Amino acid sequence: MLNDRQIGQLILEINGKRAGDFKNWFFMPGMGFEDCEKWWGGGGMRVRPHEGVDLCCYEDRKGERLFLSEQTRIPSISSGEIVAICKDFLGHTVFVKNGEEDFGEIIIAYAHIQPYCQLGDFVQTGDPVGEICATTREKILPHLHLSLLLPPPELKYKDLNWQYLNNCKKDIFLNPFCH
Repeated sequence: MLNDRQIGQLILEINGKRAGDFKNWFFMPGMGFEDCEKWWGGGGMRVRPHEGVDLCCYEDRKGERLFLSEQTRIPSISSGEIVAICKDFLGHTVFVKNGEEDFGEIIIAYAHIQPYCQLGDFVQTGDPVGEICATTREKILPHLHLSLLLPPPELKYKDLNWQYLNNCKKDIFLNPFCH
C-alpha cells in the first residue's frame, strides 16, 4: 500500500504531470483524519470526527499550492478487488478490498468520484479507479475523500455504504497516512 507522498506522486503521474514535482499534501482544518471541523459550506463542527482525509491541495517542489480538479484521475493505492460501490453526497464511493498480504484485511474507500470500475473488478496498484466528480454544491472544492477501514468480521460487503459507515464504531477507521 502506498504512503501519502507516493499517492501524490502517482496522482500526478497518471494525470500526465511530473511525479517529482509533488512535495506534500496541504490540509485545511477539517480535512485531516479525526478532524472535528467542517471545511466546506459555512464551517462548523462535524457530527463525528472525520473518518478519512480529503485530498484537494498539494505543494510542489517550488512551494506553490496546486489543487486537484474535477476529472482528476484517481489511482488505486493497493491491488485488490472492488467489493462495493455506492452513491455518496457528491458522486460515488468505490470500496477496494486490499489484496496485499502485508497489510491484512483492509478496505480502501475512494469517495466523491465517478467510477471507472465495476463490482468484482480486480485492480492493481496504480490502476485508475475513477475520477474526481464535478462538485455541484457551493463552497466544496473538488477533492478525493480517502478512508481505510478494518472491517468487522460480521460485515457483508453488500452493506458497505455511507449510512453504514456513519453509524458504525469509529474505531474501524484507520488514518490513511499512518499505516
